[in-house]
Amino acid sequence: MKKTIEIDGHKIGPGKRPYIIAELSCNHNGSIEKAYRIMEKVAATGVDAIKLQTYEADSITMDGPQDFYRLNHKLWNNMSYYELYKKAETPFSWMEKLFAKGKELGITVFSTPFDETAADLLIGLDAPAFKIASFENGHIPLIEKVARTGKPLIMSTGMISEEEIGIAVKTARDAGCKDLILLHCVSAYPGRIEDLNLATITDMEKKFDVMVGLSNHYIGPSPTHPDLEAIYAAFKQGAVALEMHVMENEEDRTFDDAFSITPESFRSLVDGVDAGIKGPLTEKQKLAVGTVNYEIAEGEKGSIPIRPAIKASRAIKKGEVFTAENMVVRRPNVGLNPQHWHSLIGKTANQDIDFADGITAEMVREKL
Repeated sequence: MKKTIEIDGHKIGPGKRPYIIAELSCNHNGSIEKAYRIMEKVAATGVDAIKLQTYEADSITMDGPQDFYRLNHKLWNNMSYYELYKKAETPFSWMEKLFAKGKELGITVFSTPFDETAADLLIGLDAPAFKIASFENGHIPLIEKVARTGKPLIMSTGMISEEEIGIAVKTARDAGCKDLILLHCVSAYPGRIEDLNLATITDMEKKFDVMVGLSNHYIGPSPTHPDLEAIYAAFKQGAVALEMHVMENEEDRTFDDAFSITPESFRSLVDGVDAGIKGPLTEKQKLAVGTVNYEIAEGEKGSIPIRPAIKASRAIKKGEVFTAENMVVRRPNVGLNPQHWHSLIGKTANQDIDFADGITAEMVREKL
């Protein structure tokens, strides 16, 4: 494991002050002016970086007629995926402006691409690092694309097994990534303290020979009074980085407000880090540390159907060969796991496949 990783001149690693990332996500509510305001407030808190999400509806899902494109989720029920992401997207046209705003504020800005077109955009903006979200941690073509840039890569590990984490790490390293940080993550929205199992951070570091941080969706009492005691337990377990969602104020109603904290709370978090790392674990922190656990938490199960899968990007005729031109990886989780991407290319369709269908093993003539 490397001793330090550098992002935009900031060194990250054991013995260094934890790297604190504020995730803007869709908390801009469709307003770039609101995004600017959040960035301004966050930059004044002492966090190390602001992270964006780079996707438009067409780059993360499909406007397909199939029933499985309707959501059945406690937070976003009775919408189509396309409708949800159209409302939540951070338009590609904003990216250059948001990166420029970061430079103006003197704070690092990087982003999570959700497909290869978003990655190309960020590469063109010379992003200092890339993040792979938990939902996309099986998206082999995307991981390969950003890993080939040689830039630092941060990858969340929610909803995947120990074996699948190993596949994602190997994919990144084989594609040329030398600077890799994994984020232990429970993809429950919001998370629960008893599901954190922060002991996994230390285990993951040893198993995968990589630095490990925490992507956290547990906030505790409220966005203005987050449970910092539990969060600091991650640093006591060796977490080198922390990512949490930020919203402008407690009154905001956004798609992500249930697991976001305010800029004022980020200031409290940053200001308390040094004291929070010291001393033995409290009883509450012992609950947060829990045990080493790579199993899918109960709260994550509702997120599994949202993960992406391999889809037909256009109608595919029986006998046609699968290629990178007639397939895409898009949400929701209907179709083959993206980890099958390379093994699927060159195989033959044994039936007609409609636009936006999930491509399943039964549609493939040869054995995968």
